[in-house]
Amino acid sequence: MTDRLFVQMIDRGIMSPPLNSDSQDSDADNSSENASPSVQSPRVKWALYREEQLLAGPKECNLDEVVGQLPETIRASSIPNPMLKVIAIVPSEEICLTEVVLPSTQAKHIARALPFMLEDNLTEDVEFVHFALGAKRKSKPTNVAIVNRELLENWIALLAQNRLRTEMLVPDVLLAPIDEKVWTVLFCDDRVLLRTGQKNGLAFQADQTATLLSATLEDAIAGNQFTDGDITIQFHYVEEDEKANLAVNLAENELIALQSSEDREFPVLVERQYISTSAFEVLCENLCTANAEKDSLNLLQGEYKQETIKMGSKFKWKPAAALFTAWMVLFLGGQLGQTYYYNQKADALDDQSIAHFRTLFPHVKKVRNVKKQMSSFIRQAGGADTNVGFVPLLGSTGQFVYNFNKKKKETVILKRVTYDAKQGGLRVDMLISDFTDLETLKNQIEQSGLTVTIDAATKDADKVKARLRIKG
Repeated sequence: MTDRLFVQMIDRGIMSPPLNSDSQDSDADNSSENASPSVQSPRVKWALYREEQLLAGPKECNLDEVVGQLPETIRASSIPNPMLKVIAIVPSEEICLTEVVLPSTQAKHIARALPFMLEDNLTEDVEFVHFALGAKRKSKPTNVAIVNRELLENWIALLAQNRLRTEMLVPDVLLAPIDEKVWTVLFCDDRVLLRTGQKNGLAFQADQTATLLSATLEDAIAGNQFTDGDITIQFHYVEEDEKANLAVNLAENELIALQSSEDREFPVLVERQYISTSAFEVLCENLCTANAEKDSLNLLQGEYKQETIKMGSKFKWKPAAALFTAWMVLFLGGQLGQTYYYNQKADALDDQSIAHFRTLFPHVKKVRNVKKQMSSFIRQAGGADTNVGFVPLLGSTGQFVYNFNKKKKETVILKRVTYDAKQGGLRVDMLISDFTDLETLKNQIEQSGLTVTIDAATKDADKVKARLRIKG
């Protein structure tokens, strides 16, 4: 199972002195010797995930401190290693996101035509920029990211110099939440990420939200982008963030003013979505979901594509493989005769196990798997000595969910239930109608004497995706 280490570059727009390009492939043991003492380590945020589970972080530090702050189990296995995938998240202010209709999907034709097709989008000579493409679609708009080569190489070198050989480098705005017919406005400290499509968006300072959002919206209306119906603008931020609240209020006023200036019905709806974690965690979690990496726009393409790290070995395996094959032929010949004998013995032992199980548990009519059924009874018996075990917790939680859905049909949909034997806690992933019902359900369970903690709660389409931790 591969872990993901997300590293977000905070110091945007500041390029350190060029680094030796050889540092991209330098060995971890001598990386510190190649580092230029004049290069100041930039500030970053990092978090370590296994699938969608946060293992460590999030934390903010200098880039050269990241490896030292990782869990000992990760550092002990050597870094870099094939079981740790490093994903860098970079500021979208440094990247131009656009679309182009390709005349062909062949790489050699694209490489020749792309600079001329996008020359109006460039602020510098074509040899100084790098083009990264989304999924190539002939005769249909293909997403393109344009980034300065020196800046891109600087990011790659800085990460490699600090033993963080990255396989993906993604603009942060393309990791903001996305949904059909929804524009997402995600507040990240003093910055705002405005995502207007699957591979489209821009980033700016939070105090510019009202002005830039209304300007972008006017351009979209003028371009007839909302002919299929209304568009929803969702503001995602921590409810206690006063700066974000102020910026959202100003933006809503601007949208109201824009609406009054339009002759036709205003095609925009406004929603506020409060996040229970940090904006950085929201970005990371969106890339942990199924197929997210495949659908993302990775800047490391072409000459900058990083090969996947593989487990290396100096062992001469071909002669050993030939010897092993010959030995296996002889060995299997002898084993074939024993296989039938041991199968007969195994069948006899299975019959004895079932007979013994029926003696201990005569009330069980169907015996399918003696080992699993016996373990289940033992766990239940062991749980009876504690205050609240797995079965009582599961029963109580299920009863509350059943009663809640009985009053409000289809209000709660359970997605996953897991039990932590060491902590004695039940973790429940669910979809629930809204934040109010989530708080009501939490209070009802707590009234029975159980302890309930909301680990996460985010808006997911017309439902709220939540995770509860329930203990006795």
